[in-house]
Amino acid sequence: MASALIDTPTEDLDQALALARAAMAAAEGNRIESIEQRRRSFAAGLQGSSDFAPVVAFSDEVRQWLRERKPDQPGSEC
Repeated sequence: MASALIDTPTEDLDQALALARAAMAAAEGNRIESIEQRRRSFAAGLQGSSDFAPVVAFSDEVRQWLRERKPDQPGSEC
């Protein structure tokens, strides 16, 4: 849903960021690969708006969220 809001001619970045943050909060403690893939895809879609301060802050949050990810499977540790 958040990605759909940034892929339209009337992109609503504030609403898209709010939805993405809500998804991050809901997924906390349940690191599911498909959710992480969507998050990466959404963050990549924001690249054209990287001069918008809330997008910069969100991108930082996503990087931190992904860094804190714990390995899901034995042997997947770095």
